[in-house]
Amino acid sequence: MSIQFNCPSCGKNYSVGEQLAGKQAKCKACGATMSIPLPAVAPLEDDPLEYGIKEDPFAAASSLAPLPPKPRTAAAAPPKKKSGMNSGLKTLLYVVGGIAGIFAMIVIACCGILAYLPSAGAGPSGPGFAERLNAYAYKPIPAVTSSHGIPGSDVRVAFVQSHGSGPAGKMQLRIYMPPGDHQPGSLPCVLVAPAGTPLLYGCEMDDDDYHDETLPYAEAGMVVVFYSIDGPEDEEDPADMQRNGSDAIISYEAFRGSCAGVMNGKNAIDYVLQNVPQVNPNKIYTAGHSSAGTLSLLLAAHEPRLAGAIAYAPCSDVEGRLAALTWVPGVNRIYPGLKQFLHDSSPNNNVSTIQCPVFLFHARDDSNVEISESQAFSKQLAQAGVDVTFETVETGEHYESMIDEGVPKGVQWIRQKASQR
Repeated sequence: MSIQFNCPSCGKNYSVGEQLAGKQAKCKACGATMSIPLPAVAPLEDDPLEYGIKEDPFAAASSLAPLPPKPRTAAAAPPKKKSGMNSGLKTLLYVVGGIAGIFAMIVIACCGILAYLPSAGAGPSGPGFAERLNAYAYKPIPAVTSSHGIPGSDVRVAFVQSHGSGPAGKMQLRIYMPPGDHQPGSLPCVLVAPAGTPLLYGCEMDDDDYHDETLPYAEAGMVVVFYSIDGPEDEEDPADMQRNGSDAIISYEAFRGSCAGVMNGKNAIDYVLQNVPQVNPNKIYTAGHSSAGTLSLLLAAHEPRLAGAIAYAPCSDVEGRLAALTWVPGVNRIYPGLKQFLHDSSPNNNVSTIQCPVFLFHARDDSNVEISESQAFSKQLAQAGVDVTFETVETGEHYESMIDEGVPKGVQWIRQKASQR
């Protein structure tokens, strides 16, 4: 028998085998994490923490926004029991217990130290973003040869994929072209990456029937380039989130090698400039929601060809969000160079290199990324002299607010900025 259930965030329907009951899954439509219900049991409540890893040895990252501590309550003292031990035996047990306690503390301390030591076979942590991006070179992607329509829209979409190697060497692109004939250099362009990652590995493109985060820009007269991010998780079944250690290392290393997807964004821009003549090279923008919003801000910090960047409910402090993970004993065996990578991939550590205008959007009731994070980041941008627009809404949570109000506001913002160039 199969289990039928819907994503609690967007309502997308799934049908999976009973062997997956009780496991965690990522919705292919909205990227939210959801629990697969037991047979004949109503779906469990949605886990609002999209950036989650659920399997050991990654359990420390399962709540990458640290969970609040449990409230301390005064426990009732247990009733005292009479003991038949004599005083000499009690003294001996106290001594043995004390020695055992000291030994346990030494073991714990050693584990903490090991977390920061290079792991066997892991090698050096490698270069940071600056060195990697200095070595970036365009990895050619085949040009579009055919396109097809989208039901209910006049926009046409084409899919292309490269099969190279190295950072940004193997990429998927989905190109959206507004209806009609367009002169060279006449259209703005928006780059959009898929959301739904824990900021430790990348993501392939969403299913071809999901266009909520891309189609509105194209219907507003813009070319849209939806692109994949290096280091996707190994996920054959959309409801199977099981990953082993070697898969995690491979995905993380590819993601780190692409500078958290920045090289993928750069490659997408190079593709557009070489293969889509309708795009105005002075009107190229980047946009993204959640983890893709984080990438949008990083791309703004490292790509001078951008005319603007949009981030809907982004994590701008990756270093803070994943801080607890760096204390896990042996974490460097899975994520070599993690501390440096988290520092480099935090937008709030890259504000000084952001030169283009930025549009931030956040719902006040967002339980995934607190609005205070975007408030602080907006203030950082303003203090650095960046042209920043910060829009908020009262409700809508992490996803619906972006779909219902965020993207329409982003479209209007691009139109306004493009008219000024």
